[in-house]
Amino acid sequence: IQWTEGMLYPVLHWMEKEGLVESEWRVSDTGRRRKYYRLKTKGRTALVQERQQWLTVHQTLTRLWPQTHLT
Repeated sequence: IQWTEGMLYPVLHWMEKEGLVESEWRVSDTGRRRKYYRLKTKGRTALVQERQQWLTVHQTLTRLWPQTHLT
């Protein structure tokens, strides 16, 4: 998957709506206004849970698919 800015911001907006992150507008070092995001406690809890679920899926797939080397 090739990630682009257009993919990131809808996710950040959804996370803000769900109470996982909070945001604030600040002036950056370049003088432009930018929106900064920070994980809330609820977001950190969700991150731990999502990471554990991902590790479970990854470990299962690693056991099912033999290691191959692409050249």
